[in-house]
Amino acid sequence: MHTPCLAHMFGSSAISDMMLRMRAASESQDQVADMDVSREHIEIVEGAGGPKARIRGHRIRVVDVVGWYEQAGMSADEILEEFPTITKADIYAALAYYWDHKEELDRKMADDEAYVQEMMK
Repeated sequence: MHTPCLAHMFGSSAISDMMLRMRAASESQDQVADMDVSREHIEIVEGAGGPKARIRGHRIRVVDVVGWYEQAGMSADEILEEFPTITKADIYAALAYYWDHKEELDRKMADDEAYVQEMMK
């Protein structure tokens, strides 16, 4: 049994149109994959102790979200209950930012804690 080719079944212009749509969809997916989600939700601001990552448009720092989520065991929904002006996407972007910059932020949090302990003496 002979299987007809796609061009004979659908016509060459339909195949060309389908190929163009597939290429456009692929390029669109590439653009989405290249988008930096953290930048949509996280901003870096200069502060007294150097630059700080925080939720865009708010004073809530990435390290605050990490503390609530990782150390205090709060869920994203519990954080949202306490801070209803942010979104769940903000929370997860902050956590993603933390994991992308874990060493740097862990070092900064340890330095901050050491400074607080020194000041309490």
